[in-house]
This record gives sequence, structure tokens and C-alpha cells, in this order.
Amino acid sequence: MQQIQLSKITHYCLLSIILFHTLSWSNTIALAESLSNVATEQIKNEQVSEELPSEIDQAIRSQLSETTGINPEELKVIEANKQTWSDGCLGLAQPDEFCSQMLVTGWRVVMSDGSQTWVYRTDNQGNTIRPE
Repeated sequence: MQQIQLSKITHYCLLSIILFHTLSWSNTIALAESLSNVATEQIKNEQVSEELPSEIDQAIRSQLSETTGINPEELKVIEANKQTWSDGCLGLAQPDEFCSQMLVTGWRVVMSDGSQTWVYRTDNQGNTIRPE
């Protein structure tokens, strides 16, 4: 009889431990997801609140104007977001192109003339500008 009671107690203890760890794990996952959502929302808010520097705006307008023949004054910035690119080629390496392997902060800019849109990537200074 005592053997059976001891076995039941052991069984309940094991079930309690398993249940505790399961609940702890699910709470940990929920907390991690919640923190991830907060971080993502903060990043979105930071991107929205930042304004494209005029030097970068002018550099992109100039390059786009040279390529298309459209007057720079006819071009409008539709969207501009601060980004971090994976390499010196702004994540747009061509075949057989070597790129510095470092994170590069810059901008992703969408320009339009009202009928067409173009997307460009730049570094923070606007020295490197690449069409997407």
C-alpha cells in the first residue's frame, strides 16, 4: 500500500514539474514575442520620424534625372526609410563584384514622377547610390 502511495506521489511530483516547465516555457515564448513586437514597432516609428537629408535627396534626383532625362524638379520622394545594409554594395552586389563585408547604414528611397516609381538605396552620406 505504501509502495502505491509513494508511486502516486512521485507521479504527481513529476507531472507538477513538467507542467511548471511547460508553463514557464510558454510564458518565456510569449514574453520574447512581446518584446520583439515592441522592438519592431520602435524601429518602424524611428523610420517614420526621420527625414531624408537634402544632400541625399538631391544626389538621387540628380542621378535619376541623368538616367531618365526627367527634370529633377518633377521628381518627388514618395517614401524614405533609414536602413542598415548587409554590405558595402547595399545588399545589391552584381555577379563577380566584391563588396566590403560590414554593415552600412543608409536610406531606401522611393521616387516618382507621377507615372513611374524608382527605388534607390544609399549609404548615410549619399556617396553610394544604387537602384534597387
